[in-house]
Amino acid sequence: MYDLLGYASMLTDGVRLAAYTEALRRAVRPGDVVVDLGAGPGVFALYAARLGAGKVHGVDPTPLVALGRDAARRAGLDGQVEFHQARLEELELPGRADVIVSDLRGVLPLFEGHLSTLMHARDHVLRPGGTLIPAQDRLRVAVGEASEVYRDRVTVWTSQELGLSMEAARRCAANTWCRVKRNEARVVSSAETWSTLDYASLRDVNAAGRVELVVPRPTMGHGLVVWFETTLVPEVEFSTAPDQPEAVYNRAFFPWNEPVELDMGARLSVHLRADLVGRDYVWTWTTDIARPGRAAVRFEQASFFGDVQSPEDVRRAGESYAPDLTEDGAVDRAILVEVDGRRTNGEIARRLREAFPGRFSDHAAALRRVTELTRRLGR
Repeated sequence: MYDLLGYASMLTDGVRLAAYTEALRRAVRPGDVVVDLGAGPGVFALYAARLGAGKVHGVDPTPLVALGRDAARRAGLDGQVEFHQARLEELELPGRADVIVSDLRGVLPLFEGHLSTLMHARDHVLRPGGTLIPAQDRLRVAVGEASEVYRDRVTVWTSQELGLSMEAARRCAANTWCRVKRNEARVVSSAETWSTLDYASLRDVNAAGRVELVVPRPTMGHGLVVWFETTLVPEVEFSTAPDQPEAVYNRAFFPWNEPVELDMGARLSVHLRADLVGRDYVWTWTTDIARPGRAAVRFEQASFFGDVQSPEDVRRAGESYAPDLTEDGAVDRAILVEVDGRRTNGEIARRLREAFPGRFSDHAAALRRVTELTRRLGR
């Protein structure tokens, strides 16, 4: 999730802020129940209350909700706005919401558990006919000319300045996407929508699509630039496209295995796919380039190949591997066994020191270890 600095960056993005506040103005009616997902310090929650919402729930698993509670108290809204430090899926709210607002994206909407949380909110929290903000995100792609980014991230590993050629590192870098600013990647082809996330009907956290791109003039291509366009409510939209004002999200750059010289009229078939594995997406991007009068080029790439794994890492991830606990793991297990809703952190810390007499220098050290774990896994 986001920290306070991240939320501050969101507030400085004038395009985003204007679009979301306008969407709330159009959606919230006096007396409505509103849920702000990923509320953080609660800007949208407090704004919805100012618009006349009868009850607002700000939901966020981080301690930043304490800042929202303080702001609500100072604004005289603490009875109208309630903050919950929890994941929505673990929360029981009284009644259904008329409006749900969220911006749980990263660079792209395919970010951690964003889509599953929105689907849960739609199916279990939003009343029938209620408003979900955003309504839709469209994922766009084009060929990018990004010579400096490519040089600094990919070809740097084959630099001969030190007489070294680290080909394995170059291959990993070429299979790793990155965030880029507007002036770091120039669009040099047509742009197409490869996936549409319609949140009223979405059922899949994964996304895939194939598009055809055309290059209008001779250029160099270094990879694919991906961004999103959003409809928050009807007639309220914004885009993170490279030709739009810089947004807090920036955009994603998926490098090719090598730069390609593209002639006027070059045609590219691009297949993009994102699959949620655990809490992160694994991306694959396949590019077929037809160049008039030149040999065709095909790149098959995946972020999986950008992850550096040793043979030991692969062995330990295998189905037949029998893991054993380290001492750190044994400490965590000892803590979790004691967590039952009755024993206090202090009691658990005392038992922990008894079980691991040489591990903790004093009671305070054991208590820190206990609270670190119970804050993350307890409730």
